[in-house]
Amino acid sequence: MDTTNNGGRRALVVGLGVSEIATALRLRQIGWTPVIIERAADRRSGGYFIALFGAGRAAAQRLGILDNLTWRTRRD
Repeated sequence: MDTTNNGGRRALVVGLGVSEIATALRLRQIGWTPVIIERAADRRSGGYFIALFGAGRAAAQRLGILDNLTWRTRRD
């Protein structure tokens, strides 16, 4: 993370779940420095299941991540 001075605007983000990642990303995009703390030692190995419909797809588009998401289909 870039540690340049941005006028002192910092925000504490507690945890690193899906909503916290999105919050930290958006804060960074608007010029804040997110300070993230997480209790877990490692990432979840199973990943996250996220279903994006309507507002969720629009939010991912506004964050600039929609085109980088990996789409998976159910395999029986």
